[in-house]
Amino acid sequence: MDITNEHVDKIRKIKDNFLSITKVPEENNWESKTNNKIWANMIIQVIVVGNASPGDSFKENEALNNETSYENLKPLKEEEIREKIHKTLFFVKARYVGSDAYCCPKVKALVKNFGVLKITPMGQWVYSKCYRNIKSEKMRIEYIKKNFSYLKDKGARDFLMEMGLIKNAIALDSRVKGILEKCGIDTKGRTYDEIETTVLEKICKPLGISGVQFDRLIFQNYREIEKMKFEHLTTFFLRTLVWCII
Repeated sequence: MDITNEHVDKIRKIKDNFLSITKVPEENNWESKTNNKIWANMIIQVIVVGNASPGDSFKENEALNNETSYENLKPLKEEEIREKIHKTLFFVKARYVGSDAYCCPKVKALVKNFGVLKITPMGQWVYSKCYRNIKSEKMRIEYIKKNFSYLKDKGARDFLMEMGLIKNAIALDSRVKGILEKCGIDTKGRTYDEIETTVLEKICKPLGISGVQFDRLIFQNYREIEKMKFEHLTTFFLRTLVWCII
């Protein structure tokens, strides 16, 4: 995947326009989050697979957050947990969620994930599994992918980013790829790791930003970035030359 100075300059323009208004998770902010907040983050990562807008609906609905909170689900039996999770996902119209709770892969995934976390409070689990015992960001990502259903390359990164547990990673989705394409960077046929590694090394590093800053920069300002127009450097130099001659 070739990245030229012209490509970097286009991303620099995006950075200059929007980084100052972009909200980036603070490092290790999980320490100040409740069990409910950390679990809600996991629910969101499963909800948004295939369509991000239902995740916003869940975030904004206090009643739904309370219905499926860690503390409220913990005393319940598995069938009751399944019912409440299904009700919530069906209400926000999460993709791949139908009227039958037993046929919904996202519901099954969250019931399974909650079973993993039910024994240990979320904050203690994060401390022992993702903070104290695993120092490498890559290993933290692999741990989440291995132990939780429906949290794969993007979801695992997003989950850890939100808690400030990784910063040199990118939660690649269609929006990030779309903006890279808009800047002239061809991502077709490239693996997730290839794209992430190249962007971190050849875009983020020269611009002095972390992967999570780049990720949130694109995610939060996507619609405005889409409206931007980028002038080809050759055209810019020709116009400057003509202006100088005149």
